[in-house]
Amino acid sequence: ERALKALWKEVFGDSDEYIDTFFREVYRPGMASVIEENGEIAAAAYAVPFGKYRYIYAVATKPEYRGRGYGKAVTLAASGGEAAYLCPADATLRCWYALSMRARTVSYRSDAPLPPSVRKITAEEYAARREAWLDGIPHAQYDAGILKLFSVTGEFYCGEKGDIYAVDGGEVREALPARAGDEPFLMGLNGAEPIYWGLVLE
Repeated sequence: ERALKALWKEVFGDSDEYIDTFFREVYRPGMASVIEENGEIAAAAYAVPFGKYRYIYAVATKPEYRGRGYGKAVTLAASGGEAAYLCPADATLRCWYALSMRARTVSYRSDAPLPPSVRKITAEEYAARREAWLDGIPHAQYDAGILKLFSVTGEFYCGEKGDIYAVDGGEVREALPARAGDEPFLMGLNGAEPIYWGLVLE
């Protein structure tokens, strides 16, 4: 676990609080797929369950081991050959996943702004309201660990009409009811079908 944390810090530069929260609230043994070389972890990826769906997160390769196909290998290992989802951080990575693993875009991000009148709500209230909005729609379900991880830097709000928002870094990361956006968002591996995902870790 110490080696996984060190790789994460080196590649992504996230805060110790965020990384520690992931390993305390979300991570479980067996969740990471890794490649070791020269006695160290050279690459890693995590298969995070969102209800019955699998989200591939924090795919990382140490700089000195890049260009050897390790990122692809740990991503495919994490997917386990089953339908899985991921959210590339930028257009370059999106193209890489499409070309190297035949990943395809299966959903788009809504760019709904935060309305002027909202009240802050707890993660638990957000989760309950979210499940009510998405009742009957195939969707990724958040557990308490995922919500705690998001809460390290993000907050949850409710509008006057019961609409809900997850906000991080001043940006709306999820808005329900969902509105159509035009930015590519979620990609699917191994024949993953379009579903409503909403908040993902980026």
